[in-house]
Amino acid sequence: MSNSRHSRQSMLSSIVAVLHVSFSWPWGAAAAESVRSGGTGCERGPVPLLFAMDADYDDMLALVYLAKHPMFGLRGIVVERTGFGTPHGGPTNTAALAAFLGQGHVPIAYGHMPSLSPVANFPTAWRVALDGVFESLYEVACEDCGNRTALEPVTPGISPLPAPRLISRVLSESECPVVVLTTAPVTSLAVALYEVDQAYQAAEKIRAVFMMGTAYGGENNVLDSELTFNGKAPGCTDSGGANYETLSSEGFKPRARCRGVNMTKNGDTEWNVFLDTLAWQRVYGALFASATRVYTFTSRAAWGAAFDQEENIAHAEALADPRLRAVMVQLVTSLGSTPGARWWDAAAAVVMAEVLAGADAEGAGVCADWARQRQAGVSLLWRSRPGPGQKNPYGSVADDPAAAAPLTDFCIRGRPGRMEDAYWPVVQGAQAGGNTSQT
Repeated sequence: MSNSRHSRQSMLSSIVAVLHVSFSWPWGAAAAESVRSGGTGCERGPVPLLFAMDADYDDMLALVYLAKHPMFGLRGIVVERTGFGTPHGGPTNTAALAAFLGQGHVPIAYGHMPSLSPVANFPTAWRVALDGVFESLYEVACEDCGNRTALEPVTPGISPLPAPRLISRVLSESECPVVVLTTAPVTSLAVALYEVDQAYQAAEKIRAVFMMGTAYGGENNVLDSELTFNGKAPGCTDSGGANYETLSSEGFKPRARCRGVNMTKNGDTEWNVFLDTLAWQRVYGALFASATRVYTFTSRAAWGAAFDQEENIAHAEALADPRLRAVMVQLVTSLGSTPGARWWDAAAAVVMAEVLAGADAEGAGVCADWARQRQAGVSLLWRSRPGPGQKNPYGSVADDPAAAAPLTDFCIRGRPGRMEDAYWPVVQGAQAGGNTSQT
């Protein structure tokens, strides 16, 4: 370990000692101005939080952070089936981790299926590898764990309710307005806001929505190399929901690449939007008529939140709880091994906490630059033959004063090095004086 790393860990230890002070209530003045209150009683105590995710490594790191943070009270978790986790593995893996973190009482719902605008899936190999990581945590005894595995598979936390119904119930039953964090395609939230009774009343129960996604102000991150099906292209299909082999068996020859588009060259979108562009547009539409504040951590900002695998493994190995240590080492190792590793969804969770605490207003947070109060529309237009220098507009998010969309604060630049300073004190500090995992 380098001297600089020793210095950083020493600094983190100091932060741990004041964690509960720096994130105490009432919320910061900036948050009080920007995020409306549900009344005096709602200005103090845990923030009721609904977390919609897709069970990827970064989502799981976000879940650890949220479960450990004294600011938040999780009220429900939705595991989107249109996202990264497999439909069978994502929810049960999330339930196992939530129970381990002392959140076994939080209902977890299978996300709505299918996508409202199906076009593709994350590469199958990525999704299967994710399940393999969790199966190893279930099967292999961890060091210093007394013959116990790091995680134990559990299912009691799985809700019998469809995800949109769970969202509606959480919103209707909460005495205080709910904060929503989405780090996946927003299919279930879109269905909840439009197809569940009294949709706009439901939107009014949302204090703020924090979204991970869009290529707003930045570069496309959906690439041709990722759009394959069993090694064949295209992995995005002309008939939504049908796979490559089904199309071929009908004697139909699919258009080249992704519906005729070279996404690496001509794409202008981001995975969470691309996998269900209509859902993203519908969420914007539902929130347009409400006073809900909307914040988006963009892919451009995520690229600025670099992930140093070696440094984060060192932080994980410093955790005192042997089972938590084993889980975190595996998660950070797996995330750090992915191409172009970034904090992604975990960074969105930290940005949310900084905004709600008012710390972000001081300009020293994970988000280094905001495009404030922008009205931006989501394009549903697909162009299979874009001209020279043109982009396929599908899934793009850009300023549009005529859009039926809420005013949104877009984080467009991440602050290098800030994530380690913000993330690990919460995990370490709560371990010492907050929610503890079961050993």
